[in-house]
Parts: sequence; structure tokens; C-alpha cells
Amino acid sequence: MSGVVHGGAMAAANTTESLFAPPAGAFAREVSQQATHWMVVLDDEPPASAAWHDFRQWHDAHPEHAAAWAHLQRFQARLRSGDSRGMASAQAALLCQALKAQAHKDGALQSEAGVRQRRQALKLFGALVFTGTASWQVLQRSGQWQLWVADYSTATGEQRHIELADGSVVVLNTATALNVRFSATQRLLVLEQGEIHITTAHERQAGWAKPDERPLWVQTQQGRMQALGTRFTVRQDDGHTHLGVLSGAVQALDRTGINTQIVQAGYQLRLTETALEALTPYSESDAAWTQGSIIARDMPLPQFIAQLARYRRGRLVCDASAAHLRVSGIFPVADTNKLLQALAMNLPIAVHKRTEWWVTVTARSSAS
Repeated sequence: MSGVVHGGAMAAANTTESLFAPPAGAFAREVSQQATHWMVVLDDEPPASAAWHDFRQWHDAHPEHAAAWAHLQRFQARLRSGDSRGMASAQAALLCQALKAQAHKDGALQSEAGVRQRRQALKLFGALVFTGTASWQVLQRSGQWQLWVADYSTATGEQRHIELADGSVVVLNTATALNVRFSATQRLLVLEQGEIHITTAHERQAGWAKPDERPLWVQTQQGRMQALGTRFTVRQDDGHTHLGVLSGAVQALDRTGINTQIVQAGYQLRLTETALEALTPYSESDAAWTQGSIIARDMPLPQFIAQLARYRRGRLVCDASAAHLRVSGIFPVADTNKLLQALAMNLPIAVHKRTEWWVTVTARSSAS
């Protein structure tokens, strides 16, 4: 009996796992890793480059190399054609985003952080193709996939300005993922993680005679906020949402839809899934991140370090020995290492680097 399957029979026979990864033991782990490596290396290389020459030598050195590379190419072709054949939609969306980032390479992706993010996505793409659902489950738990599949996103330490179709302007802070869902009846921004600053537009587009009457909503894990002609910030934290209004007003609703509060300019509100907390003052200095800075007024050092940690990769913590210290000033966050050095010159602290990714701030007297 022939082992060849044709046409529709093959489509019917394929399961999610058979599409998502080759049969167990089909490729040696080293070969799978090498194929993924070459996909990333060749991402920005012209066909006549030395890298392509080296790749062809690798490709032709063993039939298994060629087979692994062909598997990657077939998978890419299926995703480009929209053929996910039973794969979970989130998985397909993630992989398509990696391909889209690879193909388009728009201006935003040409930044150092954007290039790094694209290459991480490509590495992930290769890992998922060869290892299947196990890698996907790890990725889901990490939350990193949201940055790769979102309509708009920023890497750690990166900020980005975008203009929406209605003329509203949104600034994305570090490590932010935002999805935009505009329809005939509403404008919805879904903040998956991170922080945004929104300036709403009075008109949908330049030249329109009347304002856009569709409500503009921002949705987070804890509730929804409707802009009432305004400028405001929204931050998705662990277990709660932070809303700050700079001009106009915003109506906030928790996830139950029962508790609601109109927040006027100059105030901020914290939302949980079932409650809206008391209003507190909010000012332009609280949104200084939109100008690339942290403004501190007698701020406890642990709070300042926690804010700064959002702008660098790895672990940055304040030791209990320095918890009594306070910080005041305007601090640009573009170079966090330089900022930490300046702090150490002006405060009785020491900055300990186990590695570039693990930094602890201690009181100088307790430094070893």
C-alpha cells in the first residue's frame, strides 16, 4: 500500500500537533537549533552575502539539514497562506506576527529594541515549529507573547508614538502591548500590558466636518474607561489598573460594570475587578514618562527603583538597607546604567551588579 497521501486526504489527516511540529525524533535537536539559527542570521542578509554562502554549505552538508530547513519553509508558507489547519488561533497569530515583523521591517522595527524584538520572535518561531505545544505553554505563562502578537508594542526601555485612524494619538511606554479594535459603533483600545498616554481627537480625520461620535473606550483586565474628550494615562499593573486624567474627564467602570466613577482632570484612580478606590491628585509630573523621565519629589528609594526597573531588562531591586532613603529630581531613563551611577554619586548607596541582568542597590555602609 502506498505511503503517499494526496490533496484533501492529507488535510483531513493532519492534526494540530502534526502541523505544529514534525513527528517525534524527525530531526536531531542540534539540527533543529541550527536551522533556527540560520533563519535568524539570514533575516537581514542579502543573497550574495558571506552568511548565505555559509548557510548553503550547511544546508548541503547533510540531507537532514535540508529537510529541517524545508520544514521551516513549508510552515512559513502555510501561515502566509492563512492555512492554520486546526492550530489554536493564538498560536497562529503569534507565528504570523513573527513572519509579519520579518517581512515588513517598518520604521519602528528598525530601532535597536525593535530589531532585538523581531529576532526574539523569529527564534521563538523556530522553537515552536520544532518543539510544538510545550514551548507554546511556556510562552503563554511568561506573557511575552502579548508583546509579539499585539497590534502595537514596545520592548523593555522603548517608547513609541502612534496616530490612530480617528486622529487620536497614543504614546506607548516601556514593555507595552496594545490592540486596537475600531468598528462602526465604537473605538476600543485593549491594553494587554504596560502603560499608554492618550490624547483624543476632536475629529476622526483632518477635513471631517464633525467630531467622531463613536465612544472611545480603553479596556484592561480590571475594567473599562470611556474618554469624555480628554487626555489621560492608563497603566496595567499586577492585579489592578491605574487611571490618571490630565485634561477633560474619563468615566471608569470596574469589571462588574456596577461600580462607576467619573474622574476629572487632576485626579487619578485605581481599579480592581470589583472596586474603584478613592481619588487622589494627579499632575503632569506623574506622566513625565511621556517625556522620557521620572520626576521624583521626596520619593522613597524603593519606589523610585521599582519605577526605574520597568525601563531595563533583568532584575533591579532596592535592598532593605537603603529603604529609608528618599529621592528628588528629574531623571532621564534612556540610560539606566548612567542614572544608577549618578544616584550612587549623590546618595549613600552602592550599586552591585552580579551580572548586567541582576542589579541590587544597597546602603553604602552595608556594601561588601
